[in-house]
Amino acid sequence: MKTDKLIILIIILMMWNTTGHTSFEDLGFGARASCLGTGYVGLSDDMGAVYYNPSGLAQLKQNEAMLSFTRLHWGLGSNNTVDEDNILYMLSCGYVHDFNIVHLGIGYNRFALDSYYNENTFIISSGTELRKLIKSLKKLNLNAGLNLKILTKSFAKDIYTSVNPVFVDNGYSETGYGMDFGLLYKMYKMEQLSIGMAVENVFSSDMGIQNEDRINRRISLGVAYILEGKYLIKDSTWLNKFIPLVGVKLDGNDPLGGIGAEVWFLKNG
Repeated sequence: MKTDKLIILIIILMMWNTTGHTSFEDLGFGARASCLGTGYVGLSDDMGAVYYNPSGLAQLKQNEAMLSFTRLHWGLGSNNTVDEDNILYMLSCGYVHDFNIVHLGIGYNRFALDSYYNENTFIISSGTELRKLIKSLKKLNLNAGLNLKILTKSFAKDIYTSVNPVFVDNGYSETGYGMDFGLLYKMYKMEQLSIGMAVENVFSSDMGIQNEDRINRRISLGVAYILEGKYLIKDSTWLNKFIPLVGVKLDGNDPLGGIGAEVWFLKNG
């Protein structure tokens, strides 16, 4: 009995100063970036850069578009017929255009359980090589990028929320703004090694319906190395390149590390 009371006391003390933030968590933007994990911020060479490290957009050799849909937590449901077509999902899409000196992109990310709750992130993104802007930096292979974001979230008005004083007094939706910043550096005469850093939500609006709820500032650092296949398997015609990545992310006060890898096949296309 004393042990049970002690466990309950420890749980209460652990929760006493705990603040929950559940809005706009990073659940992924595109399949590739999600699979490569925290180290992707050091690569960021496709549309995923719009969300994770805008400086990486400057690496794109052509215009790109992306569409990604993910259904989350298959099998969840209820006996309510209203919920039969109600699914929890992520939708991501975007487009990047090369304007030579600068790459400009737009992105959209939606997390939703449509009949109940949804979060939407609209992104205007830009990335550039600093040496194209400043001639004195022509030997410094450093890219910089910036995101401006519009954030919205809303709850459905139903028989429960319509009588809840939290929503009756404060409304069912909230709109805010945010900004991200990123850098990507490639070693001089060793461009296959890249190091990236991104700060998401440098500033962000209060997205709470009743109480304050600011999105966590996320700081990420990643390293990627593009290793040509011929250095792994001599005279290989099927192995193009191998890319290992390692990264660490500080999400609020929570550190998260990870490693990933990508293999490109068919060297001759």
